[in-house]
Order: sequence, then structure tokens, then C-alpha cells
Amino acid sequence: MAELPEYRKILLATDGSEQAGLAARHAVALARQAGATLTALYVVDAHLAFGLGIHRDDALRELREDGERALAAVVELARGAGLDAEPELCEGRPGEEIVRVSERGGADLIVLGSDGQGAMEDILLGSVSQYVVHHAHVPVCVVRPPNR
Repeated sequence: MAELPEYRKILLATDGSEQAGLAARHAVALARQAGATLTALYVVDAHLAFGLGIHRDDALRELREDGERALAAVVELARGAGLDAEPELCEGRPGEEIVRVSERGGADLIVLGSDGQGAMEDILLGSVSQYVVHHAHVPVCVVRPPNR
């Protein structure tokens, strides 16, 4: 029987949704069991700012603030499990940025949720998780909610 890989650097992609919270709990548990480092990534999708019906700079500021809150929640969750989580906020297309950050940081596992926030975000993060699964050069753990 083949040995399981040793995960040393886990990248968690979060959007602050309930699904992302479930993925965060999985990532924290995996990092704790493996003795791995954990990076929490929030990608501000600047393209969404155009469709929010408010000034683009205001929309970007709100999206960044959402990201900072989501990252703070992951850091707190990790701290409660006795781990440090390194928060990272960047701007771009979520799928591309998740793959780029995983490569740059040497992640050996990416964890993310299967759905996002609300109907539109369900479609977006669904496409993000598909993009990451197809383009990442490391294993990807897509966390689905129970009974779905």
C-alpha cells in the first residue's frame, strides 16, 4: 500500500462564506494532524466591483474589508487549535490567484469550499474550484457540505 503524502504547507482559499468556514475547519484539522503550516488566502475579485452598482473604489474597499474579516476568522480558528495561520489578501481572478499563490508559496495541498456566498457566488466559486482542480500542480481538497 502506498504511503500518504506528507503535507507541510497547506493553502486554504476562503471567501468568508459558510462553505469556506467548513473548508477552514478541514484545513486547520489537516494542518494540525500533519504538523503543516497554514496560509489563508482571500482573493479580491476586482471584476465583481464593476457589477455592484456603487463606485468602483468603494466596492473594492468593501471587498478588501470583507477579505480582512474572512482572514481574521481563519486566523482565530487556527489559533484556537494551537496553530498559526498566515493571512494573505490579493487581487485578481480567484482561480488564477489561488494557483499562483500555491506555486509561489510551495503549497503541497490546496483546500477550498465547493460553493460560495449566494446564488451568483455559488456559480463563481463552483467555477473557481473547477479551475483550481484543473490547473493546480498539487492535490486539491474541495470540501462539500454534508448531505449535498
